[in-house]
Amino acid sequence: MACETKDETINGVTYMTTQWPAMQQVLMKLKIMKIFGPAIFELVQALGGDKDDNAKQVDGAQKALDVLFQKSTPEDVVALIRDILISSNTKRDGTRISQSNIDEIYNDAGIMEMYKATFFVIKANYADFFKGQKAGEFLATVESQL
Repeated sequence: MACETKDETINGVTYMTTQWPAMQQVLMKLKIMKIFGPAIFELVQALGGDKDDNAKQVDGAQKALDVLFQKSTPEDVVALIRDILISSNTKRDGTRISQSNIDEIYNDAGIMEMYKATFFVIKANYADFFKGQKAGEFLATVESQL
């Protein structure tokens, strides 16, 4: 099957991304799991509990961040976000996100839009992962928090 191009509107802006080829999907999945995997467990527990217990969710999110930065440096996380957006040929309103313009784009658009765009690229490449009931619930919860 050919790599598909997907699009999504984020903050009123059209994003387009092309799925990675198979071996790059494997490589990127391993990179994502290495950096975010340990923290995802804590995040699932925090977001999967009582939706009205904000203190528990904040505590769980803090634990997830603690785990994330025990295993990775901030530079590792930033490099992965940059790699996800640039290597997927992602375009924001027709402009390809590149090493030379990523800072300019997100200085104007804001960091939250960058996080949403990163999450969009991950969803575009790993849609099958999010099809399961628990994974789908987790995805919906994370999206509602962004």
